[in-house]
Amino acid sequence: MSEFDVEVAHGRDFLPVNTRKQRALRALRWLIRPRIKTWLVLGLVAGCLLYGTPHLLITYRCHKSGGKCQVFADCNYVGVQGWRAAYPDQGRCSYLRLLPIRWG
Repeated sequence: MSEFDVEVAHGRDFLPVNTRKQRALRALRWLIRPRIKTWLVLGLVAGCLLYGTPHLLITYRCHKSGGKCQVFADCNYVGVQGWRAAYPDQGRCSYLRLLPIRWG
């Protein structure tokens, strides 16, 4: 038979400390590496949280004077969160408006 006893040890348990640190640093660098798509998505999410989501004007109600709308009474928008009613800004309804997120 054989004069040697063969024993298999897992290589991961016996890695030097420097190699483990290098792997951890490489993984951290990979996570925070600037990527165009990542920063674009993060920017869009931050913009939606800070300024609101885009909504498109669907209907409005106004007080007419001489066949022309002088003062808008209310504006109805449709967007990411569905149908939303909003008060006009400075008496006018804009066609595209950023409305704050409604949590709940």
